[in-house]
Amino acid sequence: MMTTENVLILGYGRLGAAFSRLYSPIYAIRGVRRSQNQDESAIVVQMPIQDDALRPHLEWANVIIFCPAPERKDIQAYRETYQDNMQFLLNLMGHRPASSLHLIILISSIGVYPRTGDRCWSETDHLFIATPFQEILLATEQAVASRAIPYTILRAGGLYGEGRGYHHRVMQQGYINSSEMSEQWISSVHQDDLCGVIDQVIKQKKIGTIYNLVDQSHLRKRELVAWMAREMELPIVSDGPPTDADSHRRICTTKVMEELGYQFRYPTIIEFLEERKRRDEKPRQRG
Repeated sequence: MMTTENVLILGYGRLGAAFSRLYSPIYAIRGVRRSQNQDESAIVVQMPIQDDALRPHLEWANVIIFCPAPERKDIQAYRETYQDNMQFLLNLMGHRPASSLHLIILISSIGVYPRTGDRCWSETDHLFIATPFQEILLATEQAVASRAIPYTILRAGGLYGEGRGYHHRVMQQGYINSSEMSEQWISSVHQDDLCGVIDQVIKQKKIGTIYNLVDQSHLRKRELVAWMAREMELPIVSDGPPTDADSHRRICTTKVMEELGYQFRYPTIIEFLEERKRRDEKPRQRG
């Protein structure tokens, strides 16, 4: 008889809400978040991760999804959010029976990879540290991998969908800056696909491995910008040339499809935007 996994989401934000929306019929889910949100359901507990009151929730959980997000984009916020929270969690987990934990899933970032132009980075590549942000992310990964606990690491690209992502900001802005028409590779993934991979990792009991997770767009930013300008009828406003032509990452992501057999709901960001465009056009057609 199949038993329900108890899934504890540490850093319950939009990703946690998306996972609950998609998979609450399958898993028993609790979330922990530091800030209050009146729209959240009763499954969400407001507390910082670094709190001894977290212990009973850890004792309840079979699966932990570690996905807190920094409030600011600075070194101190990154260290507190990733490295310090993870170290506290691992120390606290020393007080619980190891057999009750089936898996801890760390939502890491493709930010562990250096910005080296067109080189395609895979999970097995040797990494060199070029920035403090990389150092913090890698230290967090190494902390969980060095302990005698079952883990999987998901290195996710930038998330889009449900009011988040580059396209959303541009559409709210109403125009595109010419400086954004760069040669950068688009390395992003729909948040529902990240949730889908989490689900498959749990179901298939994938332990002790790392997966890159970006969609199959294989687009440069200038190509996405040109599509949005044409299809979304957004004007391109001149504000100078791109300045970051070599400052980007290209990510190889075949492992998640080959090992998990995962089929992306949104294989490319263009397909997502086309679906959104069709959805937005229906109310105008009825009117």
